[in-house]
Amino acid sequence: MTKTSRATLVVYEKPFIILNAQAVGTVEATLGDRMVKIPVKYYAYPQPEVKWLKNGQSLSREEQKYRVKLGRDALTLYDVAERDSGSYTVVLRNPSTKEERRRSFQLLVNVPPQIFEKEMGGGGDIHMFGSSPSLRCTVRGSPSPIAVQWQWMPLEDCPLNFLSGGWKVEVLQKECTEWRDITNNTGLNPIDSLTTDTNRFNKTVSSLKIQKAQVHALYRCLASNKAGRDERIIFFHVTRGLELTLWPVEDPLEQADVVLKCKADKLIYRNLRWFRLGGEQWSPAHFLPVQPCRGLALPPRPLPQAVLSGLGGPNVTLDLPLSNLSHRDQGLYACQVENTKTRETTCLLHRLELTALQRSRILANLTDQRVNVSDTTTLLCPATGTPRPTVLWTKNNHTLREGSGVVLTQANQTLTIQRVKKEDSGVYVCRACNRLGCESRHAEIHVEGAEKKTNVELIVPIGSVVIAMFFWLIIVFVIRSRKRPGYHGDLKPGYLSIMVESEDLPMDEQCERLTYDPNKWEFPETASN
Repeated sequence: MTKTSRATLVVYEKPFIILNAQAVGTVEATLGDRMVKIPVKYYAYPQPEVKWLKNGQSLSREEQKYRVKLGRDALTLYDVAERDSGSYTVVLRNPSTKEERRRSFQLLVNVPPQIFEKEMGGGGDIHMFGSSPSLRCTVRGSPSPIAVQWQWMPLEDCPLNFLSGGWKVEVLQKECTEWRDITNNTGLNPIDSLTTDTNRFNKTVSSLKIQKAQVHALYRCLASNKAGRDERIIFFHVTRGLELTLWPVEDPLEQADVVLKCKADKLIYRNLRWFRLGGEQWSPAHFLPVQPCRGLALPPRPLPQAVLSGLGGPNVTLDLPLSNLSHRDQGLYACQVENTKTRETTCLLHRLELTALQRSRILANLTDQRVNVSDTTTLLCPATGTPRPTVLWTKNNHTLREGSGVVLTQANQTLTIQRVKKEDSGVYVCRACNRLGCESRHAEIHVEGAEKKTNVELIVPIGSVVIAMFFWLIIVFVIRSRKRPGYHGDLKPGYLSIMVESEDLPMDEQCERLTYDPNKWEFPETASN
């Protein structure tokens, strides 16, 4: 027998490493994938040493042991997690020449949307009739932003599940499927606005503002991206005839007496009872003023001091009087009412917060002032305290009130003296008081310069004289310029001297009244020649 073997001998001029320039720079995976590979293609001699970096750092030994496999032609990750996203760099090193070549890849882990409100629990919202609540879905996922769509369904399309009180989303998804897309012109509860924004933390917040809560309904928000979708179903309950108020003020102070009033329609609700909860675990983000009682840890016994009132009208009111309030009385109070038909219990919640009392304090000192006569000066007395203090000014131990040149503004905290006079000199005291005590400050004002009549005092009489003279001149001018009517008929010559000497008529008018005959006293020109 004859056997032949062939071999190809390739002789390189020098060692080299050549990376494939057309390699894909971005690799995508989905959260939970069993495996993802980041391939690297190269041509080299001799075989290079391969090293992988993540975000510029070497991979940890623990990850290399369990989840990461380093190969010469690929990096393999198992059980893809969100933290695997990042920049991966392969470093090829020639063992002979120590030459290195690098190529970076971007691994994107797509995360399906997740709605935070679902994790908080509670699929039902109870709202007062006529209120304007906002429904919200807060979504996180990658890539962002996430598309959010809102839908609604009337109660008639899903009555049994809605009124059962169970609020089981799994059953609802199977039986109730007639969802309608929300627009501004559809829905039994009119929509005020629909907004969707993405913040800097890549959280997408979509809010549906109800213009007026009128009827029961179901709402659903759908969140989706290329990795998947998530949804949240909201049981929107509208309740009538429930009202919770704090009397006589909404923001009580320490040591005050208040009454919590829980009013309900007698035809719809019964068995009103007051409970006091701890309240420390209720942050503002989780606080709902009206919600089902089954989600609350109510004490075994209601508060005994509650009193029923208003039994004669259509409503019944359960009053909870609280006297001489202190910080021990702060917390969350719940009024429980029971629906007469469904026997479902609803709780109206009120967080009682007190404003601490503070003694009156004046925040700034008064300073002595030297003021020139006729100038204006101002004294400031900013005061604080709870309850709000009353500010009173005195001058030389006499109460100062507003008057000519004295102006009090900003609840008497600012005193302004206009057109200062010599008698305005003295010691001014600002005193601020409330029920816990008083505090005072004082300052002395020295008025300098000679006393002069003010501009107003001079202008008024001078102006009066000028105006009077002006009107007198106008009257004289009118009388002088008016012609008296002429007298007709002959005047006796005997009266001529009387008229000429008379001062009653001007000279020209006297001449007009002379008995003058032209034919008798005038001669023609020819005759004179």
